[in-house]
Amino acid sequence: MCASYKSQCTTVTITECEPGLVCSSLRYSVIVSELGVSSAAVARICLEQDLCSLLSPVASGITYSANFGVASVFGFVSCCDNDLCNSKIIPEVDNTPNGLICPTCNSVKDPTCNSTVFCVGNQDRCANGTLPNMQIFGPAVNMPVMGCVSKSVCEATSITTFTCTSARLSNRSEACIRLDLSLLILAVTATLLLQ
Repeated sequence: MCASYKSQCTTVTITECEPGLVCSSLRYSVIVSELGVSSAAVARICLEQDLCSLLSPVASGITYSANFGVASVFGFVSCCDNDLCNSKIIPEVDNTPNGLICPTCNSVKDPTCNSTVFCVGNQDRCANGTLPNMQIFGPAVNMPVMGCVSKSVCEATSITTFTCTSARLSNRSEACIRLDLSLLILAVTATLLLQ
């Protein structure tokens, strides 16, 4: 086990996971520039098997990435059930532009959402939808969500629906693909565990 708010964590302790927990490696980064929010962490921990099942990672891990213009989120999670299986290198956030450009909103209150955002890393899809009942300023509102996402985000199970379009595959729509709020669950869980 280890935790760090920087790059790879180096001070490691060996711990036996309690029943119902498995070894995991985590990394998250959340930036909401408009609200001045920036949080990141990396950890090797014992994680609940049920949460691992929700996130559906394999032992080699899954990388989730999204950039909605006003907010960017990166998450990596791996779960495994062998001794010391979470000791591999945890991937860094990849901010290398990949050539894809998606429509986005330039603020959380943008009514037209006709700006664009450059996709990075494994963000190979454009997403378009709404997060319902988001309370950011004043009363709860339906917040538009437009921007770049990774295929892993599009394929994840979730509580909100939007459409992902693969611009590199003739712009055909992958209907009823859903945004996984597991990234947010991952960030919250890692933050709580690291405190």
